[in-house]
Amino acid sequence: MTVKVGVFCKGFLSENKPNLDSCTERIQWALKKAGYEINYFVQDDFLLDKLKKSNIDIFFNNYSVDIGKDNQAAITTILELSSIPYTGSSPLTHYIGIYKHIAKKIFSFHGIKTPRFQVFDNINQPLSKSLNFPLIVKPVHEGSSIGISQNSIITGRDELKQNIAYILENYNQNALVEEFIEGREFTVGVLGNENPLALPVVEINFGKEKGFYSWNIKSRDSVPTICPAKIDSMLAEQIGQLAISAFKAINCRDYARVDIRQNNKGELFVLEINTLPGLDPDYSDFPKAARAAGITYDKLIEKIVDLGLKRSFKKRSSNVANN
Repeated sequence: MTVKVGVFCKGFLSENKPNLDSCTERIQWALKKAGYEINYFVQDDFLLDKLKKSNIDIFFNNYSVDIGKDNQAAITTILELSSIPYTGSSPLTHYIGIYKHIAKKIFSFHGIKTPRFQVFDNINQPLSKSLNFPLIVKPVHEGSSIGISQNSIITGRDELKQNIAYILENYNQNALVEEFIEGREFTVGVLGNENPLALPVVEINFGKEKGFYSWNIKSRDSVPTICPAKIDSMLAEQIGQLAISAFKAINCRDYARVDIRQNNKGELFVLEINTLPGLDPDYSDFPKAARAAGITYDKLIEKIVDLGLKRSFKKRSSNVANN
C-alpha cells in the first residue's frame, strides 16, 4: 500500500502544479523517488479543516519562517490537533529549542555546559555579577542569526544597553545576553530516536571573518564549513556525545542539529539546538553531514519519514493495548 505524505506549498500555479520553494521541491522529488504519494496543503485559514479531512499517513514538516521562529512550533500544534503523524519534534520541544533561555536552563539541569546568560526585558535591568565580558546579545527566540551583527559582541556596559535596546525595539522580544565563548565552533546533526546517531562533525571555518555567525555572514554564505571537521577521533566522539545529550535533554525526535563551541581551554559548550534544521541539499549543514556519513540526500529524506512512521506505529499500538 502506498504511503501518503503531506507537504506544505505556497499555493498552486495551476490546478495540479504546486508552488514550492526550492528546498521543498527537492524534498518532494526525494519522496516521490522513494515511492510515496504526495499530498499538498496550503497554509491558509482552512488548513486545520483540510488536514482533518485528509487521509494522509504522515506529514513531512519542513515549515519555517524568516522572522518569528515560534510560528514553526505552532504548525506542529495544528498537526497534533488533526491527529496526523508528522516528522520531527513535538510542539513543546520546538518551543523549548526556539526559546533559547529555556533550552539552556534544561541543558544546565542535565549537566550540559552552556554559556552563562541573562534575559533582559528592559535596558535598566542590572547585569548579573556572575557574567563576565565579552558578552553577546541576541533575540531570545530567533534563528538564522537574525538580530546578530558584528556589533553584537560587547565589552562594556554602554554597549550592552545599546544592544539590548536594539533587540527590544526591533524584534519585539526579550534580549538574551550570554558570555561569548571565544574559540572553535562546530555544528552536529543528530538522527534517530531510541539510539540516535551523531553525524560527522561540521566545523565553521570563520577565517578572516569575526569569529561568530552574524546574520550578514549567513545571508552572504561567506563562511565555508569543513565536514568532517579536522579534529582527532576522541574530540569528535566527545562533541558527538554532547550533541546527543542535548538532543535527548529536550526530547527531540527524528532529527535536530546542535551548535557547540570549544573554548581555548578545550571545554565544550552547547550554544543552542535547532529542532528543525535546514534541509537544503546544496546549502544546509545537516544534509552535508549526512553525505559525509554515506547517507545520500534522497536516503536522508526517506529515513526521516521512516522514523516518523515507526513512532506513529508504536503510538497507535500502545493506544490499542491500553484500550
